[in-house]
Amino acid sequence: MAQTIPNQKPEIKRYQRVDIGGSFGDFTNKVGFNPQHTQNQCGSNTSYSYEYFLQTYQIAGAGYSQVIIKGNTKKTFGVNVSGGSIKTTLLGTNQTKSDFVFAINPYAKWESKWFGVGLGLHLGDFNVNKDETTEVSNIEDAHKSYYSRPEIHARVGPKKYLDIDYNYGFMMPSAYPTLYSRSSIGSGFGLSNDYSLRYGRIWNLNTGYISAEALLSDNFGVNLMYIFQENNDDLYGGETSGKFVFSLNYRFGHKIKK
Repeated sequence: MAQTIPNQKPEIKRYQRVDIGGSFGDFTNKVGFNPQHTQNQCGSNTSYSYEYFLQTYQIAGAGYSQVIIKGNTKKTFGVNVSGGSIKTTLLGTNQTKSDFVFAINPYAKWESKWFGVGLGLHLGDFNVNKDETTEVSNIEDAHKSYYSRPEIHARVGPKKYLDIDYNYGFMMPSAYPTLYSRSSIGSGFGLSNDYSLRYGRIWNLNTGYISAEALLSDNFGVNLMYIFQENNDDLYGGETSGKFVFSLNYRFGHKIKK
């Protein structure tokens, strides 16, 4: 008599997750304005006047996501909302002003044992830390707001043991205004994918960082990141400190379908 072999399908696990977190620090940047166009034998040339800024920020946010795990694959669909303030000081005159920034950030991630990818959008009214040039003649008009930016995540290697990743965005509560382009190497030391200790680099700041992720219980988790002080020797009077990011998460509504 033939024996029927049961169909061994992997379990499908689902749960929901909420996150709360904050990010604070400062940074310097320069803005070129008041362009001067000149002509010479080699062609045209444009020079700018420059001003230097020190900007201090505090951002807070919350997020909600749904997680689906099937075998070695994990899918996450979520959205974060964030808001806060940026205080801008014009270093030449010590004039200051404060702006409110906010954003909503829908995203999706797909992860397997060896690879991970993610896509998202950062939408709202926010700042991006980078040196810029503008065609305005008055520095008071040089402030630039951003209303949308794409987000990308890529990972290679088993996160439980050793992996490398790159992120443009993808941070709770927000990668903006100044932590948006970064890569890192990290390990979960064989524990699980819910644990990680990482060292990486913030490319737009040209400085390093360390981060840690862990489960405190079956339902509660924590993420911490410290960004080292960057070198700003070319910006007079604009020395910055390190930056700090933290978040807590709670997982609930666990379901298993066989």
